[in-house]
Amino acid sequence: MSDVTSHSEVSTYKPGDEVAGGWTFEHLHLMNERFVARVRQAIACGLEAPPPGAGCAPPARTYTGPICAHCGKPFATTRSDKIYCSQWCCQAAYRKRRDAAAIHDP
Repeated sequence: MSDVTSHSEVSTYKPGDEVAGGWTFEHLHLMNERFVARVRQAIACGLEAPPPGAGCAPPARTYTGPICAHCGKPFATTRSDKIYCSQWCCQAAYRKRRDAAAIHDP
């Protein structure tokens, strides 16, 4: 038989039980506080999701891609210098600039 008592076999608190696994209760409490702080930081950064039923929504993700200069909608592109989401928006923006120039220059 083993001389080691498992945690499930411990039913009552006895003097000297404040040390579990070589750590004092104060050290375990400190480790728990650090862990909780780091998990909260990871949730705030979007690296982790809160547990179900925690009552808090995950942080909103912000779009960092290009936004069409004409219609204002986000779009995906492979070129870094593209400013319109489609040929239609490019043509509409050109017509808008052309019409505005015609009004100012008679």
